[in-house]
Amino acid sequence: MKPLTTTAFCIGIFMLSGCLQHTLKKNKVNEHHVFNDKSAYRNYLKNNTGFQNTKILYVDSKSYMPYVNDYLQKDSSMLLVGFFANDSTKLKRSEFLSENSSCEGRIIMEIKETIQNKQVPDSILERNMLFKQIGFKYLSDNRTFSIQACKAPLKLFVNYSTEMGLLYLDMYKKIIDLQYGDSKNVEVFVISMDPVAYYAD
Repeated sequence: MKPLTTTAFCIGIFMLSGCLQHTLKKNKVNEHHVFNDKSAYRNYLKNNTGFQNTKILYVDSKSYMPYVNDYLQKDSSMLLVGFFANDSTKLKRSEFLSENSSCEGRIIMEIKETIQNKQVPDSILERNMLFKQIGFKYLSDNRTFSIQACKAPLKLFVNYSTEMGLLYLDMYKKIIDLQYGDSKNVEVFVISMDPVAYYAD
């Protein structure tokens, strides 16, 4: 059985932060979508988000439940996974962002400042084994994703689900556009929280 309700549960928790119901409805938040295969899912993203398929990852079937049930629920931000230097080293969030890690303005500011700094001091690095414990694949062709194969020194990852609707699309566009100002310094990837691994090829 496809674990469709898991993502909805996570999104539901995140959306209990005081947003008005009419705003959520207007932006199609928590609307349930059914996709028969990955091609239909890719087309939906292409027509509704503007994401590049080559930069979208999904969690493999073995890792999906641990990712949404364990990793995401322990994280204070459903949107921002963070900056990684490699498969076991992550940049710490600033105190400013940690105070409200779901605030769109703070997320954008944190990302801008990190990209502009160029140099990453050792003092803001921390161990994080996400990419050693969770398997990701490219949505475009189902290849296994390897963070070690990325050329940019910083790799930025953000979460997305179709159940977020239109609410954060402007934020995603701003984040993705940031890499083009200094494309050699950072590479941006979108991680789908939808159960894509269970969709037919």
